[in-house]
Amino acid sequence: MTLFILRRLLALLPMLFAVTLLVFALMSLAPGDFLTPVKAQRDINPALIAELQKSFGLDRPWYEQYALWLGNVLHLDFGYSWTYKVPVAQLIAQRAPATLLLLSLIHISEPTRPRL
Repeated sequence: MTLFILRRLLALLPMLFAVTLLVFALMSLAPGDFLTPVKAQRDINPALIAELQKSFGLDRPWYEQYALWLGNVLHLDFGYSWTYKVPVAQLIAQRAPATLLLLSLIHISEPTRPRL
């Protein structure tokens, strides 16, 4: 049983890599970036926009941005939420208990099915 679980976890890693790479590549194909609303303001200095793009790595190709993002995720640094003005890890920690409770209730209430 332990070997089965280990195999499943090892098979999960390439799948996670492929899914994150695909989503990141698709997001890079979308027009604009998260600085687009800032660029739309008339009184913003173009030098400030260039500095922000450089500090966020938006001046790099998408594969370099992905490598930076993946490195940060592996260090459990999920970035900063501009909407909530807190680190994303803090948002995940706040919402994880309710998510786990819901998951456990679903698991408990799921009827047992015969195995084939």
